[in-house]
Amino acid sequence: MSKAIIEREFFRLVFPIAERPTLELKGRSLTILEISEGGCKAAGDLNDINVLGGLGVAVAGVIRFSGGERIEVAGKILRADQDGSFAIVFSNGPTFANMMVLQREIIAKYSV
Repeated sequence: MSKAIIEREFFRLVFPIAERPTLELKGRSLTILEISEGGCKAAGDLNDINVLGGLGVAVAGVIRFSGGERIEVAGKILRADQDGSFAIVFSNGPTFANMMVLQREIIAKYSV
């Protein structure tokens, strides 16, 4: 059996539970499960998506990281998954430099 290789445009950083940042959108505070320069996956439910305006709707907010850093982001809701999470594709989000700093911080804190 052959394995399919999925190539992604951006590296995705998956956060340990204790380090998960929050995404503040339209008065809601959502937990980010993973993030890249191109977008993020946030925990939520269908109610969150409906409050935010639904699929394809433009959103803007702030990501707050456990270390106190914050990044303003903008994009649109790309899809909703069956587990209640949803993906946002960024038109303005973290830079490559932001991602490298975050990755180094997590590695330094959790590597043995």
